[in-house]
Amino acid sequence: MTFPSYVWNTVYGQRPHRQIAATLFDLAADWARRAMDQPEPDETALDKTVRLAAIGQAAELLIKSTLAGIAPALLAEKTTMSTLLPLAGATHKATQGKMTTAGAVESLRRLNEVRPANTPHIPEPKLLFDVRNGAIHMGLAPTEDDVESSLTELVTLTDQVFKVRKALLQDSDWGAFWSTKHIKIVEARQRAHYERLVRGFNELIATAKAAYARLTAGLDQNERNRVVAELVARAPVVEDTQTVRPHTCPACQNQLWVVYDVLREVDIDESDMPHGVAFFVRISATVDYAECPVCNLTLDGDELALTTIPFTLDLGEDEATEDEAEGWRDARDAEIEDRWDDYPGDPDDEQYEP
Repeated sequence: MTFPSYVWNTVYGQRPHRQIAATLFDLAADWARRAMDQPEPDETALDKTVRLAAIGQAAELLIKSTLAGIAPALLAEKTTMSTLLPLAGATHKATQGKMTTAGAVESLRRLNEVRPANTPHIPEPKLLFDVRNGAIHMGLAPTEDDVESSLTELVTLTDQVFKVRKALLQDSDWGAFWSTKHIKIVEARQRAHYERLVRGFNELIATAKAAYARLTAGLDQNERNRVVAELVARAPVVEDTQTVRPHTCPACQNQLWVVYDVLREVDIDESDMPHGVAFFVRISATVDYAECPVCNLTLDGDELALTTIPFTLDLGEDEATEDEAEGWRDARDAEIEDRWDDYPGDPDDEQYEP
């Protein structure tokens, strides 16, 4: 149940609870435009801090706006009543404690979990949030190259989030988000990033092809097959939380190994209730990198976007291990304990503390 009378006191003034997602979207757009603005010649240290912070703020608030558009409770850091009640629009009951929301990286992880299946996985940016955090928490200024890279990451992430928003039927007006002025800057940055990515990819392919030519020079077909077979057998050593899949190498056309990070999400099957529940896991995987043991081609996530190799895998379901089931129970118990922490207790209890 929601409570439409709940009003948020935002930087834009008072807005009703039903507009919280739109408010976050508006603020994300304002931060994004600020991030794209060219610095003034007499830029002060504070102005520079705001400009650097804007890069990460825009990304985080756009992600949170999208989560809030699905359900505001997805923003909660912990499921405490002091957090859940405001996010549910329920202010008819006073609670102790303060509302806390998830951070940028955790919010992105959640968005990847709830995004529609027909939208691509959104990789975690390498610099974007670090630039913001360094400026805000330590007053640090990154190199100009890192600033440029983080701005490109912002444009890329925004584009990826907008694909999710469109699939969710949320506001996805690209031009309105950036404004007439800033859209030109963004489009130029997109073209430049794509051109650099393609240029770098082509250089990697050319280098790998040359390496393969040197490897097989002077070999007849049988000798070549033997060498390739020996090299292909050298699959990369991966962590327990990773898996490997074979694909055709875009450079030498032999077998390329693609490494994926595996996520096991614990859930419960209540079909046998009231007799009990069964624990199981949904298994998915996200691409990390790829390497060819024959021509030594190595591709990261961005470069793999230029290939037909799938970014995500649905690995089905499996029985949960005892440790996974125990971890699920511990997390549930911790959530319940957090909820009770928000209540002052029973006044008739001798240990009651008002």
